[in-house]
Amino acid sequence: MKVILLTDVPKIGRKFEIKDVADGYAMNALLPKGLAKLATPDAVAKIEAEKKQHDAEVSLQSELVAKTLKGLDGKVITITEKVNDQGHLFHGLHEADIAAAIKKDAQVEIEHTMVKLDAPIKEAGDHQITLQNEGTKATITLRIEA
Repeated sequence: MKVILLTDVPKIGRKFEIKDVADGYAMNALLPKGLAKLATPDAVAKIEAEKKQHDAEVSLQSELVAKTLKGLDGKVITITEKVNDQGHLFHGLHEADIAAAIKKDAQVEIEHTMVKLDAPIKEAGDHQITLQNEGTKATITLRIEA
């Protein structure tokens, strides 16, 4: 039975794809849960239009994110944290903490998944942080003060 996937379905396919699946799987799992619908000619035409609109929105959003990252490139973001006598933080700074600091300091909201860290930051001072999203990279300086 041919169905149009309405969401990503593991081991079957991604959203907007037309797949040929077993009748029982379609009738018992995909259709009742709203994960797919029958691939009629009208539904196929409608889903193609939705896919074009979705692709346009995704490309526009990725362009906006690229502009945002280019605007952040080279900026210095300052965070004030509690440190001990040796300059070590009492807790490590993770990706979500850095994304929140960028939002607070630069008034730019980014996803924490764009922040690339090898390990949590545990020392005061200046740190080079890479922000990356789909091929667009930016480097900021994170200044941690006592």
